[in-house]
Amino acid sequence: MCTETYFENQVPNVHFVPVTINYERVLESETFPYELVGEQKVKESLIRLVKSSKILNKNFGKIYVTLSDPISLKEFSQSKESKIDIRSPQGRDLINTSLGYEIVYTL
Repeated sequence: MCTETYFENQVPNVHFVPVTINYERVLESETFPYELVGEQKVKESLIRLVKSSKILNKNFGKIYVTLSDPISLKEFSQSKESKIDIRSPQGRDLINTSLGYEIVYTL
């Protein structure tokens, strides 16, 4: 949705800022080891969400927020332009996928 505004020339550029938020202790710390050995992940439900409200009052230690440098969609798509036609839906999908990986693996 954000990239379409650029591709349709509605805005001159879009910047994406990769952000990570990490805690010293995570909510899934009790169930995650079981998932690692192959047990099924516990499904989320409204009842589990209501019960988890008690957990949210616990201390999860320090919070670490990391911001990466902004990624310009204009520069990113221009760097791929020789290989990908951003005017086509398939080209735009490739840019979106490639940009998604760039954002995820930046941090």
